[in-house]
Amino acid sequence: MPDEVRANVVSFLRSNPVTTDNTPFQNFIECDCSIYLEKMSQRDSYGDHVTLQAAAQLYGVQFLLMSTLGPEGTRFISSASEVCDSLQVCNDKPILLLGHFAETNVLMKEHYVSLS
Repeated sequence: MPDEVRANVVSFLRSNPVTTDNTPFQNFIECDCSIYLEKMSQRDSYGDHVTLQAAAQLYGVQFLLMSTLGPEGTRFISSASEVCDSLQVCNDKPILLLGHFAETNVLMKEHYVSLS
C-alpha cells in the first residue's frame, strides 16, 4: 500500500502542478519539478511538505504535524488551508496525526512518522 500511495501522490502532482490557491508547487521545491517528481517516485525518498499537501488534496484528509521544534513547529496541512501556522480544522475531513523530526546537527534530513 505505501508504494500505491507514493505512486498516486506523484501522479497527482504531475497532473496538478498547483496548490488549491493556484500557487505552483515548483515554488516550494529547490530543483526542477520533473527531477523532484522522479526522486519522489523512488522508494527510498522521504515525503516532504509538498507531498503531504498533495496527499491532503488527493485523499481529502488533513495532517496535524507535531514537531520536535515544539509548539512553534506545529503545522496543519489541509486541502482547504494549505500549510497553516494556525490550526484551521475542517470538520468534514479526517485528521491524521504525524510526528515531525526537524533537521538538527545530528539528524540531517527531516522525517515524518505516523502517530495515529
